Amino acid sequence: MAGGLFFGFFGFLYLVWRRLKEDYSSHEIFSLAFLTITFAIVGYFLGLVFSSRLVRTGIFNPREIWFWLSVVFGLTGFIFSIYKFKMRFYESFEAVVKGFLFFLMAIFIFNALLNSNLVLLVFGTFLGILVYSFRLVDSRYKSFTWYKSGKVGFSGLAISGVFFLVRTIIALIFPNTLSFIGSVDAILSAIATFLSFVALYNLSGR
Repeated sequence: MAGGLFFGFFGFLYLVWRRLKEDYSSHEIFSLAFLTITFAIVGYFLGLVFSSRLVRTGIFNPREIWFWLSVVFGLTGFIFSIYKFKMRFYESFEAVVKGFLFFLMAIFIFNALLNSNLVLLVFGTFLGILVYSFRLVDSRYKSFTWYKSGKVGFSGLAISGVFFLVRTIIALIFPNTLSFIGSVDAILSAIATFLSFVALYNLSGR
């Protein structure tokens, strides 16, 4: 786990810096990245603590609550940072989404190799595909005729929407899969999917 966190942490910092280095100072970029990923890691460890203290029910599995706490805490750190440093939301959001996917990928793949776990490897591979898809979509989205505005933000919203859409489907079929908090995960993932695509739709018409 430590190897995955270490590699994912610095990979996250690098990807966010690379994405934003043309528009912001290194201080602003690394402050944003460090606060976001640090908050996410705090959420992760709080999830590990709460997993043994919350009661498991037929629709809720507290053992995997670390994922949603990481998302919520990471988003809190992100929002605090963009307001503090007056950074543009969608541009910064894209950088953080790509970095966070890489961060999760590193954790899953390192643990998969360490524990010879096929399920972890599958999830890590899926996240790797999303990271690659982000790059592919980002290079072509301005050519989409239906995306009228052509503004920055498409890649981050589209890939995050796909990510949570897949989580929604898996949570409905296999609610007790790794990183899922039971069938209630489908509701949370569906909400995140809806918000991502609604934001994308609104951005496309600007």
